[in-house]
Amino acid sequence: LYNYLYVTDPAKFGDQQAVAVDLTTVIPLPSPRYVSPNGSDTGNNCNSKDSPCATVQKAVDEAAMGDEIHVAAGVYTDLHQRSGLTQTVYINKNVALLGGHSTSDWVTRNPVQRPTILDAQGLGRVVVITGSVTVTVDGFRVVHGTAVDGDGGGIYVGASEPVTLSANMIYSNTATHEGGGVYAPSADLRLYNNVLYTNTAELGGGVYVSGTAALVNDTLVGNTAVISGGALYLAGGWLAVTNTIFVSNTAVMSGGVAYAEPGAASVFAYNDLWGNDKSENVTSANSFSVDPLFQSV
Repeated sequence: LYNYLYVTDPAKFGDQQAVAVDLTTVIPLPSPRYVSPNGSDTGNNCNSKDSPCATVQKAVDEAAMGDEIHVAAGVYTDLHQRSGLTQTVYINKNVALLGGHSTSDWVTRNPVQRPTILDAQGLGRVVVITGSVTVTVDGFRVVHGTAVDGDGGGIYVGASEPVTLSANMIYSNTATHEGGGVYAPSADLRLYNNVLYTNTAELGGGVYVSGTAALVNDTLVGNTAVISGGALYLAGGWLAVTNTIFVSNTAVMSGGVAYAEPGAASVFAYNDLWGNDKSENVTSANSFSVDPLFQSV
């Protein structure tokens, strides 16, 4: 908070009246925002733990640049229209979305025991990220997104700054064209410790990227490409994939695990490739093929 006060001197300016000019500038400080399925959006700026908002979109709208948005376990099915797009959450500012909270514990997160589900119910995309923004989405289940005649059914990343998707389960999303689970045409994308399964698109059933991207410690299972790139499709740029598990991903034409267009650069190393179909046009160094023996949780 800055306050500047200017007062004219009557002695200097004769009979003129002294004038005070208030040039106060209010600079908002980052503050956590809180969301719960049992909350309320009405007249709420979402900054009270005891009075959370009901939708993630409301918290994003109220957030200042750099805010964390703490989201309690539950299912969020609300849809919103922004810039001609329909989705559960539209993000156009620097924020961090953090799932796995409880209304009785806003400090400790556990996304596994406290599922925080963003469900578009097949009526639009789940998350859209756009603009020159830095965003983190961590600890959510991103499900049933659909991009009809479009790209990015689950998460559409149109941002030009770093976007981090971590510890999410992204599944059962569909795009008519590219990126069933995640679509990132030009972003600096970081995918860490996510599970992507049963997503579908023409190109890149799991993930479609064209830019800079890194996948580390992810798991991609049962994703399908109608054309190429069952799990991954690299349209250009540079992609690094390490310590990642690929299981039962399929493509009708080529690249059950991954397909890279000519000129795209990639580094694949130390991955487990098990039960995927169609040949790949990328080489995975120091990788192996072993049943990961998944366990139900």
